[in-house]
Amino acid sequence: MEELRAFDGGAALLSTTVVTPAGGGKRKATVKLQPLDDKMANVGAPVVVHDGALVGTTLAVRPGFAGVLLFRGGAGAFAKLAIVDLDKGKIKTVDLPRTAPAGYGPTTAVACADADGFTVLWQEQGEAVGAVHSTMARVKTNGDVVMKPTSVAIPWSLGAIIDDGRGFTLAVRYDGQTPDQTRICFVTLTYAGGPEQHPWWGAKPAQVADLQLAMLAGIVQAIYRDVGKGGSVLTVPADKAAGQWGKDPPASKSLTVKNAGAPFGVKVKNGALVIVQK
Repeated sequence: MEELRAFDGGAALLSTTVVTPAGGGKRKATVKLQPLDDKMANVGAPVVVHDGALVGTTLAVRPGFAGVLLFRGGAGAFAKLAIVDLDKGKIKTVDLPRTAPAGYGPTTAVACADADGFTVLWQEQGEAVGAVHSTMARVKTNGDVVMKPTSVAIPWSLGAIIDDGRGFTLAVRYDGQTPDQTRICFVTLTYAGGPEQHPWWGAKPAQVADLQLAMLAGIVQAIYRDVGKGGSVLTVPADKAAGQWGKDPPASKSLTVKNAGAPFGVKVKNGALVIVQK
């Protein structure tokens, strides 16, 4: 599995390799981060962020740094943020105490850059059907915790998050009866993680993958791959003024990609969204 995220001046590629021991046993994962320059060429050697038990990951970047949220459920469940100095190749790992009740375990997460470092939001599933617990935390690039892990009232399926300058915009997934009927919906959050309204419909149904958010001329844009349409990369604005639950949004617009199946990142250049790929 690979995740690519871009920032002004460069990008980072996160790769996870999963190995199943011969003869059975617990699967293990090696997670590596490769810094990239503005032309998507490798900068130095990849940095090993994790080598051990199977984990889930999510990646966020900012100039000079990457934040890799590592999480796992089951026995030994944990959530931690690995902050990678992209220039020096050094890692600072911050353990994030979980706030979920007993019987829950981390399953999904999103992360973004913020004014000080990184904001992370993860969800844990409980044993009962539909039991979800969400936790948000904020950490500086030096590892100092700005907002300790705090329970937040976010029950929806996580898609992507961005600091929009006044709080956060969160993209969530509203799944239909088939994979190609997933809708991207949006909800704005305070910096404390409080939802400011019910999510509104943001995009027409699609088979959504690789969902990312970017700011263009002060407006949040969702960029995503529609797997059901040959991997086309599409974009749609998060229009809080016009968006409503149950109201069909305008059609998404296509973006140009070199390789429809390869990981991509997004940056803004000359007032336009640009897709970057290695």
